[in-house]
Amino acid sequence: LVLGRAGPQLAGGPHVTASALPPSIPPQLLQLAASQGAAGRAGATANEPAQPPGAQPPGVQPSGVPPPGVQPPGAKRARTPPSAARVDDEMSQKRWRADQMAMLAGYKSKRELLPQQVVLSLKQGSSPTALDFHPTSPSTLLVGLRDGTYTCWEVIQGAKLFDKKPAPKYPDAVTRIKWGTNGTFFGVAYARSLFQIYTLVGDPPLPSLHMEEAAHTGAVNDLAFSEHMTGQPQCALCVVTCGDDGLVKVWNLATRQKLYDFSAHKGPVYSVYPHMKNGVMFVFSMSRSGQTHAWLLDDPFRTQVQYEAPGKWCCNLAYSKDDARLFSCGVPKDGESTLVEWSEASGSVVRKYFGFVNRAEALARLDVSYSNVLVAGDEGKIKFWDMDQSPPLLELDLGGLLFDTPCVNFNSDSSLLAVTARHCCV
Repeated sequence: LVLGRAGPQLAGGPHVTASALPPSIPPQLLQLAASQGAAGRAGATANEPAQPPGAQPPGVQPSGVPPPGVQPPGAKRARTPPSAARVDDEMSQKRWRADQMAMLAGYKSKRELLPQQVVLSLKQGSSPTALDFHPTSPSTLLVGLRDGTYTCWEVIQGAKLFDKKPAPKYPDAVTRIKWGTNGTFFGVAYARSLFQIYTLVGDPPLPSLHMEEAAHTGAVNDLAFSEHMTGQPQCALCVVTCGDDGLVKVWNLATRQKLYDFSAHKGPVYSVYPHMKNGVMFVFSMSRSGQTHAWLLDDPFRTQVQYEAPGKWCCNLAYSKDDARLFSCGVPKDGESTLVEWSEASGSVVRKYFGFVNRAEALARLDVSYSNVLVAGDEGKIKFWDMDQSPPLLELDLGGLLFDTPCVNFNSDSSLLAVTARHCCV
């Protein structure tokens, strides 16, 4: 299911004209969405979208993974200042975030900002297991399925942009699907050892396999993208994976070579989260036991921080949108909520959030909105928490449509929330 905000934000109908779009948006994707819109809506449920938010088609560009600098053998790694292009990009993102916060300030309460109204149901060919909205295009959604298929949707049009069915030798469920940092590539992790990286090429952009690795023994539970400081003018783009074998691995996307393993965990690792702090790149990893490590990406043989999370199966990490606050959730024991905020420096819990139960003892996904609201699927409901308040802010019960612990994912401006549902729906 796709939820949107109630009120005037949903005005305008589901269709968009090219004249209403910024000039930077490729018109081919809009044309593709328009041509497939009727078929996509026919594949959805009979519930027609009730005036979705201000539409913007996918902003992906037909491009491969940016070529990083290659470090010569034996060269000493040094942290280099960011390039002018990267600084410009970061400044643009900061201005965009400032605009978002100014928009949010006009609302009376955080509850008004929450997507609470079902505006669309996208029918899938199998049960959905993973979700990720595009980093800059608010209406472009990747969906991973239990049969190993992945699909990409333009949710405003209800149109499927592309899909990929697994080869017969890869029938395993998708465990994680994730857009790359600039939205021109994405990664798919599977329940048996494998992950794949696809780049978008052609006109209109369609996925092309860039990299495929049997990375772990057992399931690949998570993947994320990061920049690795190499001492060259550019930073090498990396993919970080973790799995049932207790390992965290870092791979160079351009050369497709594994850089190194992190092996301090003593059980399956369920979550990885690269994070830049004061110019230093860390990778947080969390295992089934709740053991958490913060690795220096440039020094893979040393752990910067190590601590134990409450409960067990503390399997999901998330940062606030300003990258200042760290959160995790897992499976409680003795009824104690494991949805908590952490102190990065000390590894101590600074706040516990009430009402996170997870009696199903399943992997739970956590996400954060621009209005500083946490969301997680729990007890067949969608639960929201104000970051600064321990009690739940709101609980949505959609009449038995949701799994016990559905996946949840905000889009890039937090105006839409995608949720996995029963009957093979998103």
